Amino acid sequence: MNKKVVIIGAGSSGRGYLGELLYLDGWNVVYADIDKALTDQLKAKKEFHVFKYSESGEESVVTVKNFEAVNTIEDHSEYIGHLADADLVMTALFPDAFEQAAKDLAEAIHIKRKKDKKNWFTVLLGANYVGLKTDYDALMKQELSDTDMSYYSQHVNMVESIIRRINSMPTEEQYTIDPLSVQGEDLSTLQVNDDVLLSISEESLPSFIILENDTDKCMKTKIWQGNTLHCTLAFMGLAANKTFLYESARDEYIRECADKAFREANLALTKLYGDEIQITEEKMKNTWKEFTDDSVKDWLIRVGRNPMRKLAKNDRFIGPALLCVQNGIMPYFICKGAAHGFLYENANANATSDQDIARLVKDIGIEASISQICGLDITKPDEKIVYDLILKSYQDIVMENNRILSYS
Repeated sequence: MNKKVVIIGAGSSGRGYLGELLYLDGWNVVYADIDKALTDQLKAKKEFHVFKYSESGEESVVTVKNFEAVNTIEDHSEYIGHLADADLVMTALFPDAFEQAAKDLAEAIHIKRKKDKKNWFTVLLGANYVGLKTDYDALMKQELSDTDMSYYSQHVNMVESIIRRINSMPTEEQYTIDPLSVQGEDLSTLQVNDDVLLSISEESLPSFIILENDTDKCMKTKIWQGNTLHCTLAFMGLAANKTFLYESARDEYIRECADKAFREANLALTKLYGDEIQITEEKMKNTWKEFTDDSVKDWLIRVGRNPMRKLAKNDRFIGPALLCVQNGIMPYFICKGAAHGFLYENANANATSDQDIARLVKDIGIEASISQICGLDITKPDEKIVYDLILKSYQDIVMENNRILSYS
């Protein structure tokens, strides 16, 4: 009998990466999401398409079927029941959803304890976030009673995973075929910390999982250099009125800045972890070949969305910038990319997170905005350096482009 997995978060990574791989691996998948329009569509259509592109640009399509979908609010009791009965739970969430996910998992853990279930409850945590397991453990401690916390300590295993596949919004043609479709890389593996083996045997894991002994290192390497490059392309490209990632990557000046931001971060991470993660020129060549490829039309608005999260202290820019300063490296280009994030505007944004950064800069000024969004304490020398670099870069950008920044 096929095993059951609940994926909390049915967005592009949840359904278009994890869901597709689990479907191909023969798992019974339940998608859980707060977005009622999305869960209603999944329930009605009962399938969706994943358009994948190989490194050579070849396209393949997977039609994902045989799943269930529940809304985490409207179908809450059913959703919690699925969590309590699942062989495996996976998350694909943004940080602002962590707290609610912890509450939901706490409900499921309470049910399992009351039913005296002795089997392990394994949750593979997925998000572009440094400190993922630590934060979830802290949230669970807040949500669980002392009795449930004892059960949690003995029977629940929270494990970090690394969501690496780049997924993006479908093209107009793909959307016409299927509004639920996702397009992305042809990546068929998921990195998971090897402490998952405390609760699941290797033979019982999904076949696409690759075990890592240090996902914290993997996460920092991904977010603090790869995603830094990615978001620098997005923020600078949007400021230059570009639409797609490949257009930004083909711009000589933007590409040079993003490349140097990546190299600053890589040098700092090499100081932290050793030469094993030092980037090679061949790797950089392949990276730019991927980003300049126009066969995958990844929207800059998608890459740059929610800039307030991406400019937070432990995230894509401030995390590596502080690591640079701590290791005697000046993060000039990382901070230049960050400064462009304060220019981010998305006129079509549904969520206020894309609009708040412009409102904040107008309301309290750029200096206070940098301190508040980036969490920088200018009384600390290292943080003051990063603050000053971002502020100076922002001021230069505004002056060079004669920008009048407004919010309406």
